[in-house]
Amino acid sequence: MLQARSICKSFDSLAVLNDVSFSIEDRSIVGLIGPSGGGKSTLLKILGLVSKPDYGTIDLGDRARDAISLMFQEGALFDSLTVFENVAFPLIDGKPVR
Repeated sequence: MLQARSICKSFDSLAVLNDVSFSIEDRSIVGLIGPSGGGKSTLLKILGLVSKPDYGTIDLGDRARDAISLMFQEGALFDSLTVFENVAFPLIDGKPVR
């Protein structure tokens, strides 16, 4: 289970995420929708451990960092990668894709 607790993130004086908490069961597929500038990409970067929250915690349970795959809506596919590598981006076997 992935758990996010009281996630907060600001850029300068702009609060992008304010006290976001939720849990996701193992083997779940979750979609995150909302308006442009709503904090979706920021939250995904925090969940993927690419960025750190200003406050709050992420608990991946028994899962390693490579248990999370991110797929952004636009410009997300790389022609030089296989389908699996695109889904697993930015990590393949727990290592950054180069």
